[in-house]
Amino acid sequence: MLNICVNSKKRNTGIGRRLLTNFVEDHPKEDMELCVLKGNEAAVKLYQDCGFEVRKEYFGFSIDSVKPEALEMVRLCSNTVE
Repeated sequence: MLNICVNSKKRNTGIGRRLLTNFVEDHPKEDMELCVLKGNEAAVKLYQDCGFEVRKEYFGFSIDSVKPEALEMVRLCSNTVE
């Protein structure tokens, strides 16, 4: 999956949570990683609720000279061999 986006008029209705939950449940044996803007608190909470953890913070991508703070988050499947 490349992106999850919800129309601004439909936010806070559970659509994003259902999409992400279904995706995670459909891929239980796959490690996952994503990038999210640090200031997007609702998305960070959603990802954490779905088992993602912050791996690192960095300055994200932007065509502007000011780079936004971003988070790399991961969800490791239970079958990961250490």
